[in-house]
Amino acid sequence: MAESRQADRRALLGGAGLAFLGRLGALVEAASLPIFLALYGPVLFGLYATLWAAARLLSAGTQMGMVLALQRFVPALEDDEAAVHRVVGIAFVTVLFAGVLAALAVVAAAPEIAARLDREGALGSDAIGIVRLYAWILPGWSMVEVLTASVRARRRFGPEIRVRVFYEQAARLVLATGLAFAGVHRYGLFVAHLASVLFAALLAWRLTVRFYDRRRLLAIGGDPVLIRRVIGYALPLVPSELIVRAFSELPVVLLNQLLPGAQAAAAAGFYAIARKIASVLQLVYNAFDYVLSPLAAWRHGKADMRAVADMYRYSTRLMLVIGAIVAAGLAAASDLLVALLGHEAGPVAPTLMLLLAGRYASFLFGQAQAVVRTTMPSWLVLLNGLAGLAVMLAGVLLLAPARGPVGAAIGAAAGLIVMHALAALELAVRYRLVAFSRELFRPLAVAWAAAAGLLAIDRAMAGWPASAQLLLLILLLVLSFALVLRYGLHDEDAEAFGSLARRLRGRRGSAGQGKP
Repeated sequence: MAESRQADRRALLGGAGLAFLGRLGALVEAASLPIFLALYGPVLFGLYATLWAAARLLSAGTQMGMVLALQRFVPALEDDEAAVHRVVGIAFVTVLFAGVLAALAVVAAAPEIAARLDREGALGSDAIGIVRLYAWILPGWSMVEVLTASVRARRRFGPEIRVRVFYEQAARLVLATGLAFAGVHRYGLFVAHLASVLFAALLAWRLTVRFYDRRRLLAIGGDPVLIRRVIGYALPLVPSELIVRAFSELPVVLLNQLLPGAQAAAAAGFYAIARKIASVLQLVYNAFDYVLSPLAAWRHGKADMRAVADMYRYSTRLMLVIGAIVAAGLAAASDLLVALLGHEAGPVAPTLMLLLAGRYASFLFGQAQAVVRTTMPSWLVLLNGLAGLAVMLAGVLLLAPARGPVGAAIGAAAGLIVMHALAALELAVRYRLVAFSRELFRPLAVAWAAAAGLLAIDRAMAGWPASAQLLLLILLLVLSFALVLRYGLHDEDAEAFGSLARRLRGRRGSAGQGKP
């Protein structure tokens, strides 16, 4: 039992580590947004941020719930390769059809969309053409999502993340910068983004056929029962996927509509920057979510809820510990961010702080959403999302007109906390499963102490050159993680970190000697 538990923990931590390292490619996007703001200006950048947010919302529908269906069916059918290939083929064809259909609908509605998007005429006569061109990001991004999800369902976490995040965003940064210097200002961001997504879709296909037989992927016929099972499971998940995506993207779209004139586009852009930087903290959550979903589905399929419970509590401890230090580092860097963006971007810092607080508070409930999603009826996921969305919408609609991005951040944070809290409550009622255990208190105390020390030293560095502050901040982050691993984690928790834990804790043998 102990060996099986440690094997699950090593798989969870190893996969999460690969996912986190791959997701660090999101830093490319977080760093690129201030560059885009400087190259294209706050209004044009805000319009781009609004249109990308709207496309992300629509793509949650065009993926047809297939990303989650793959996490459910591929691990459960792994002993039947023919069925696994049919499931992936069903997802591929369904998503491609839905994406193309949605793109055609956007092309047809481009005049109306352009009028609502660009109320001040910043895009001029090119607005309709830009919307029609950008519409084709829908099938492209939907294919990236479903193809990389098929690889993740095989419990191969690192390669798909590199394609989905790093390569696409690096290509976007290079293309957008080149087009700006070439004088292509109105179309530049949109062309660069569309080209980078299509490039990522090609890479995702090449990655997928490394883990699946290309010929068998397209042979989806011959099993109507399986087709009905997959689609019947996936379609009810579409609303919940739309809701989850809405927490990130809908405030950007609403800000563009709720505020007057050019102020609306600028506010949407500033919120998008704060949200993207705060999403660095979300990398911690997503890394464990990506890994725990297929692992929990696998263990639940073997009727081993004790293993699911252990992974749930273990991932919660690590999320709270790592998240505290990451949040402190991002908060400490907020002054540098404002200095980089300029005085007019003042709302970014308080918006960022509120989003960080909301995301970290949601960590208190661990990966409850992932466990509910893979072990309980899908309508519960929808119920949680609807409740959280209602809270978020109320907050944004009430606060954003007067307080701009800051008001939108308050609403988004409140809705996120409600959604995760409900999932945790459902696990407690159904399985008597809670995220907390006595092993949490020591690592959390050490992590919070390290985070407080980091913030205190950052305060003392006020007035230093920006380069010196940044260098010291990076060193403090590394030192904080080392302190937590050395003094915070119990022996059994640290064992999954392998040789790194042994070196820091001064042990030659296993780090797992002794009990927590």
